[in-house]
Amino acid sequence: MYQVIPPCMELRDHVSHFWFASWTAQQDRVQPVYYQTASCLAELAFAFRSSELVFASVQGHSPHAARYNAGGFLSIFGVSVFAYSLPLLFDVPPAALSGRFCTPEQLLGREGALLVEQVAGEADLPARVRCLNDFLKLRLRKAAEGDHRIIAAARQVMKPEVKFDLSAFAGECCLSPKQFERRFSACTGFSPKLFDRVSRFEYLLNNHRRFTTLTQAALASGYYDQSHFIRDFKQFAGCSPQRFFALSGY
Repeated sequence: MYQVIPPCMELRDHVSHFWFASWTAQQDRVQPVYYQTASCLAELAFAFRSSELVFASVQGHSPHAARYNAGGFLSIFGVSVFAYSLPLLFDVPPAALSGRFCTPEQLLGREGALLVEQVAGEADLPARVRCLNDFLKLRLRKAAEGDHRIIAAARQVMKPEVKFDLSAFAGECCLSPKQFERRFSACTGFSPKLFDRVSRFEYLLNNHRRFTTLTQAALASGYYDQSHFIRDFKQFAGCSPQRFFALSGY
């Protein structure tokens, strides 16, 4: 079972969604596997066996596909945040988390440890969502303003109908292309070009069911031909589209 919960109005520019996944215990001793695709989102997650917290982790955004053993727990709850909001929500530069795992305690110290205790003590999913929602709203209210022009540019890049043009985006931010690239990378943890590619891939994953064929979905997501789509998909998912969708049922 997989469930997506949208963020509240106050967090929607910084949080993509809350999510919850659960599965039944394997009777044939098959080890569950978690497949990670490339993503512009960082995740704070809490894994449970029944009502007992097994672990909590922070997973940074990444341009790479990966797979991990997922044994020892039967449900996982978390929140996915935009990489450019990491300085506001967690007081950490995006580059410091790119492609990395750590614990909430390592990321936030005592505050992270208290958050883990609070989430572990909640009785059900709605209560855990409220707990994490309140924590993020408090962090956001305490945060500095951030680089709003670059954040606005990143949000534009994520729209499939917007064609990426480095010089045009730099000009809108009153920056030279090199200045824009440097500040964009510092803000998101990705170069502008790589951010555009990963965003296009994520849009296709989240919206492909709206279209009759994958080719139609690829064109609507901004891919200019089939080979372009296949090349990026293999890089960011770790396998071909056919293999990925057969494995995941996404």
